[in-house]
Amino acid sequence: MPLLDGWRAVPGNPLLVEIPSQQGCTQGDPMGTFLYSLAIHPVLREAARLFPDVVLSAYADDLLTFGAPVRALEAWKWVRAELLKLQLVYKPSALKA
Repeated sequence: MPLLDGWRAVPGNPLLVEIPSQQGCTQGDPMGTFLYSLAIHPVLREAARLFPDVVLSAYADDLLTFGAPVRALEAWKWVRAELLKLQLVYKPSALKA
């Protein structure tokens, strides 16, 4: 069976296929959430150290900050700036009451 354009079999293992990606994970890749979480983990650990008065709650690409409004916003802006350095983007979403 021919491989899709750009895909190639991994030499020595006919069960594995390399799928090219220029940046990030391919849409629908089941490892995407895990790899994204792995990439942001050091940033979130440092944010927790720098902002001990703010609670950071993150699941994959969802991040909530809890605390005094000014400090929670500072923490969120810091995390966002650090992730931009890694070419990862957190964008604000509308909160529903």
